[in-house]
Amino acid sequence: MTPIADPFMLYIPFNAKPRAPWRVLERSHVLGVFGSRDESLHFALRLAAEVVRRGGAEVRLMVEEAHGEWKQMPPALFADATALAGDGA
Repeated sequence: MTPIADPFMLYIPFNAKPRAPWRVLERSHVLGVFGSRDESLHFALRLAAEVVRRGGAEVRLMVEEAHGEWKQMPPALFADATALAGDGA
C-alpha cells in the first residue's frame, strides 16, 4: 500500500458557474467531481474521516470561498464524519 502524504491536503475550489461541476482535489489530483458544493464537501469530509480512522496522515481540508479566500475546515468535522465513513452510503 502506498503511504499517505503528510499532511493529506484536500481542496475544494470555488465554482461560480451554475451548472459546472465541483471538484475535490488532493493536491493537484482530481479525486471526485460532483454536481454541487454540498456533495463535494460531503465526499471530502468522508474521505478525511476515513484517512483519520485508518491512522493515516494529518488531514487538511481547504475550501475556497466565493471571494477567493481559502478556509481551512476544522478537524473536528472529520471526527463527526468518522461514523459516516464506514456506513456504505
